[in-house]
Amino acid sequence: MNYAVLLSGGVGSRVGEDRPKQYIEISGRPLFMFALEAILPLKIIDKIIICLSDEWKEYVESFTNPLNDKRILFSNAGISREESVFNSLNTIKGTLNPTDNDVVVITESARPLASSALIKSVTLAVNGYDGALPIIPIKDTVYESPDKINIDSVPERDFLFIGQSPEAFVFHKYYLLLNLSSIHSLASRVVLSGVLPFSSIFSSCAELSPEAFATILPPLFATFPAILSAPLLIVANIAIVYPHFY
Repeated sequence: MNYAVLLSGGVGSRVGEDRPKQYIEISGRPLFMFALEAILPLKIIDKIIICLSDEWKEYVESFTNPLNDKRILFSNAGISREESVFNSLNTIKGTLNPTDNDVVVITESARPLASSALIKSVTLAVNGYDGALPIIPIKDTVYESPDKINIDSVPERDFLFIGQSPEAFVFHKYYLLLNLSSIHSLASRVVLSGVLPFSSIFSSCAELSPEAFATILPPLFATFPAILSAPLLIVANIAIVYPHFY
């Protein structure tokens, strides 16, 4: 089975509105509905878990109940994104009996421009890997300055990418890692630690670019023996698999 977790628990403090940004309405529809509507047409998604604060559940249900979509469940938001993700995984584990091959996709209400095609591509890209995420190539020159004063190096931008949402994981491996971690690692921390071999998909940067390419970042070296038999991910030897338009 494939599960989609829609994070909708943020407080949106930077927006300066009287409500979290995911509940700001545009033409009578809150932002979270645009994100949800990208998931709903996908037949490959078997369950949808909306992670939110209790105070907004009745409001959210006023939009989701008329859909009469039996796939929709709810989980409680935590005090951080990491905790909200972990709470949602616990909801899946406690109610849906996930198997070893199940996949969970993490997407966000505050990023409503992720298309159905992108969510589907990320979900399918997990095949043969432990996780997948969209990336955007870096076009600008990047400088490294640990002291924020002196430039120590200029990294080769051909090997640098910006990670995007949504992210997808083999459920049981991701759950085990988060359960063992005192900080409930984000995807980026998991990748950098070399624990989960990832595939990646070139993203169109919220639909602003006409091209997108699927790539595989080959896993190389090392292992994480406590959980995985798969090797460590190193960003190298990027192979373009297919061109695709989102």
